[in-house]
Parts: sequence; C-alpha cells; structure tokens
Amino acid sequence: MKNLIFILLISILITVPAFAENFGEQDFIGNFIITDPLCSYNHYHGEIILSDNGKGKSKEYVDNKEFEPFYGDMKDKDGYIPLKWSFDEHRKELIIDWTMNGAYDRLAYFKSTVTGDINNFTIKGFSSDNTVCQLNFTRIEGDFIKAVPVIKLKSQDFVGLFEIKKPEGDNYCGDVVLMSDGTGKTREYMNNKPFVPAHPEALDKDGYSPVKWTYNEETMELTFDWSCGGIYKGLSCFNGKVTGNGKTFTLSGVWVNGKTGELNFIKQDK
Repeated sequence: MKNLIFILLISILITVPAFAENFGEQDFIGNFIITDPLCSYNHYHGEIILSDNGKGKSKEYVDNKEFEPFYGDMKDKDGYIPLKWSFDEHRKELIIDWTMNGAYDRLAYFKSTVTGDINNFTIKGFSSDNTVCQLNFTRIEGDFIKAVPVIKLKSQDFVGLFEIKKPEGDNYCGDVVLMSDGTGKTREYMNNKPFVPAHPEALDKDGYSPVKWTYNEETMELTFDWSCGGIYKGLSCFNGKVTGNGKTFTLSGVWVNGKTGELNFIKQDK
C-alpha cells in the first residue's frame, strides 16, 4: 500500500505543470521572441517587451518583412505598437491585450492559462481576424538583434541567391545560388580576388563550382556539399540545424584543410 501511495504521489508531481508554482506578475517582465505554429501567415514571428507597469510593446514580422498593423498611427519611431498585459496569480492566466482595452478593436486579444516555464511558455487566444492562435514565448537576454526565432522552414525557402562569409571575419566570402532541384553553384573570393578551388576542372565559364544541397524539414538540418556527394573528393561539406527565418543563418562543417568551422549565409534580394 505504501508503494502505491508513493507511486501516486510521484505521478501527481510529474503531471503538475511548471506554472503551478508560485510565479508572480514580475516574473513575466522582459524581452521575448514570439512565434505561432498555428498561424496561417508565412514565417510569422515577433518581438515583444513586457514592462513592469502593465504596459508593453511589440513588433511583428510576416514572410521576413515587418508586418503593418491595422492602425498605422499606433507605431512608435522604432516600429513598435503598444499593448497592455497582466497576470492573474490565482488563475495563472496571462492577458496580452493589443486592443488597449477596446480602443483598437480590430487587434488581437489573448487571455489564457500559461503552460511551460518562465523562459519558454505558451498562451492561446484570438488574432485580429478572430482565428484561434497559440503564442509561444521565448525569453531572450539583451537586444533582439542577436535573437533568432526558430521557425519551421521548407526546402523552397532556401532557393535563391546568398552571400557566404566566415563568422570570424577574415577575408573569405562568396556567392551561392541554390536551385529547387537540390543543385547549386558557388563562386568564392579571398582578399577580393577569385579563389581557385582544389578541383578547378569543375568550374563553369563564369567561375562557379557546383554544389549539392538538401534540407530535412523534420530535423531542420541543411546540408551544403561542395564534394557533390563525393564526386570531388576532399572538398568541404557543411551540415547543421537552421534557426531563423531562412534569410540569415549559420552552418557548421569541415573545411578542405580538415579544420572545423562555420559559414554564414545571407540571402540576397534578386
């Protein structure tokens, strides 16, 4: 009987959500990245700041571009719109109110029990078009420039022209073209001069080397392969989990000299 009571007690402790603990309103003050897996917009994410006076502000993005709210006059000089928020410590409900108590009635309103922990939590509510949404909050330290929201990308998001650089900031850079059939080409430079690769016979008339690439939508891993599956032995291959909006990201890999390194990809406008 004692064993049964012990098992029941453990089961209760395991199933109690993190926010059954005594969190207060002050625990929600801070900067957050927000995402919504239920959102019908492409690549929706945002920045939200919750202040200690029940006020806040946010900036939202759709398809990698700043989202224009219904009420353009709400935006401040930095592009943020105001909001009000509060936390009911008894009900464990968080309210995020973009309507500003109904003054902007076409905007979103969220009132929901909080699930998760104080650094990563979720609430539910209704968007400006009255559809059910789920906001995921990820706390960040510092400013939003270095924060990278995790967004579910698709293979076609990587099709296009990219600039590549090393994050350590040496004189290496390049142009990359990724095509929808998993092929691509790259042209590299060192000290502003064309870089001659280990297999110069692979260069086309414009100085591009062939590459192959794949993206696993489940694991969110991108593979960028100069060896083209081993055809050009000894060349670099980079593989890593992509976080961000598909426009700026970093991959880890191994260079021709056998050293590990990282490669920054920055998507270019056509």
